[in-house]
Amino acid sequence: LAPTDRYSLGRWYEARGEVGAAERAYRAALTERPPAPIRRAVLRHLSFLLKRQDRRAEAVPFWTQLAELGERDEDGERDAVLACIELAKYYEWHAHDIGAAMAWSRRALRVVTGWPPGPHRERVEEELRHRLRRLERKAGERLMVQDL
Repeated sequence: LAPTDRYSLGRWYEARGEVGAAERAYRAALTERPPAPIRRAVLRHLSFLLKRQDRRAEAVPFWTQLAELGERDEDGERDAVLACIELAKYYEWHAHDIGAAMAWSRRALRVVTGWPPGPHRERVEEELRHRLRRLERKAGERLMVQDL
């Protein structure tokens, strides 16, 4: 099957609740080197399928690929931001790596500041700035505890 067909099959399995079959179809689609828009869609669906199964650590490489691919492709900027935010959440709440969470948040913010002005950009930018302020406070608190 072509990558597009494997992706469509994965979506079909996912809609039916057959997560194992969906995951296999998505992974197979990625091995076929699909075009960028399909690759982004597969990475997005596979990573969130893993997240819903509480397999976030397994989703990390897919979010990383999605962030990198999205940053290189103007049509993929929203995917890049989405992936960066998911990585920031993962590193903050699951890996407990505030530095990595801050780095991914900043990376998302860099992409968002390049978007055309408007309410969507303003909302996402403010959410990211809020996240960064919270992470900076957390980082400061950890430094203070280490100094004791």
